[in-house]
Amino acid sequence: MSTEERRRAMIRHIELGPRDLLSSADADASTRPWIRVTQEKIDAFADITHDDQYVHRADAPGGAIAHGFLTLALLTAATRDATAPSSSWAKTQINSGIDHMRFLSPVPADSGVRARSLRIDAVAPLGVPPAGVRVAYLAEIECGLDGDDAPRPCLLVRWVVRQYL
Repeated sequence: MSTEERRRAMIRHIELGPRDLLSSADADASTRPWIRVTQEKIDAFADITHDDQYVHRADAPGGAIAHGFLTLALLTAATRDATAPSSSWAKTQINSGIDHMRFLSPVPADSGVRARSLRIDAVAPLGVPPAGVRVAYLAEIECGLDGDDAPRPCLLVRWVVRQYL
């Protein structure tokens, strides 16, 4: 895609706004792959962040649970397939921050997480003329296992990304 084609796609992205943009927000979450949250990942995250509370250890009463921020760190991977259609024109995407975030339930060790839903909540141009857009996504991440009939929501987040030509 040429620079001019990307620019036109970006302008269309801004003009349409969040309601009309196509994304995979309505796609069935069961088609998205689970990201396994192993005890090894939990231990590595604890080492990096110096958060070694007993609830994250393999010998924790009732079993270990993942750090909430580990679940948040998996947001990009869990939503990768869902964000691509809305930003195919963008040459670069940069995480800009989190406007709102809630941990809804614990993620047990050796379970999995995946995007339950992702939708575009807001689109705003960056600069005049626009060199990019600020996109706010509402994402819900669920926790479960392959074959789980009742995965449960574990993270709700309003995630802001800047996309540039």
